[in-house]
Amino acid sequence: MTETRDHLIAAVVSLDSFASSFSWRTQFDTRKRALSEIDAAEAEMLTAYNDISQALIKANYYEAINAAVTNFRDGYIKRWRAYQAAGARTANWMVTGPARFNVERNRRRMEIERQRSEDLRRYVMSAVRNALNHAERAALRHKEAETDHDELHIGDVRIITNTVYNRLQLVFPTRPNPEIIVALKSRGFKWAPSQSAWQRQLTPNALNAFERSIRPLLEAA
Repeated sequence: MTETRDHLIAAVVSLDSFASSFSWRTQFDTRKRALSEIDAAEAEMLTAYNDISQALIKANYYEAINAAVTNFRDGYIKRWRAYQAAGARTANWMVTGPARFNVERNRRRMEIERQRSEDLRRYVMSAVRNALNHAERAALRHKEAETDHDELHIGDVRIITNTVYNRLQLVFPTRPNPEIIVALKSRGFKWAPSQSAWQRQLTPNALNAFERSIRPLLEAA
């Protein structure tokens, strides 16, 4: 038995307890149904583990793999348990009998079960997508590091012609003075926290704006 399977069974207390939750939902062997649900969850988790690990390996985040997989596992099991708990409250009238079947109440409970299932699917997709985004950002940073940017220094300010992001970037060692900030904003430059730079799209107009309005201020500072 895999560690993942152990975690799933522990989440529903025991296999016997989990099987009993299907007594009103299926005409067939409840233990087989419980095992089928566990098999499906285990397969989904292992696939996600692999996708997350491969994405982080691609991003050279080897040290983050164990934490990422553990966080995913805990989040998945929490949502899977909620989904199964919601399903345990539903019933099949062919099992309970028409006389004991409350159609409207069962409809509401089945809707909750559906919502919990969707929560679980969204969680899986989001976790894998986040790992892939890490890989894409790492690849972009690597590409940027290998690209020779044109870079000009005026005092302590770096002016970068960033061809990877297609941006003209100004990197200041400290917050620029108010006059320079006003000039930057009026010429279309915006502060980009992710780059720690004031930047705008790399176009001839951007270069002209820098040369005519921003450069003289920097040289006079």
